[in-house]
Amino acid sequence: AGALGPMQFMPGTWNHYGTGDVTYAPDALRAGARLLLANGAADGNIDRALFSYNHATWYVEQVKSIMASI
Repeated sequence: AGALGPMQFMPGTWNHYGTGDVTYAPDALRAGARLLLANGAADGNIDRALFSYNHATWYVEQVKSIMASI
């Protein structure tokens, strides 16, 4: 539905958080980190940050499970 690059940014979100090339993984990952920090990770609220990226509780739990296993 219009999402771009490996992090699947919508154009407006990329314009706010991204720099460089949305299809270039290092640029997309840096933008993803900026988005997560702005949406709760900087305050330690990982759940809120992840939910802001993907509005699905199952996604938040899956990412946290993967993080815990690393």
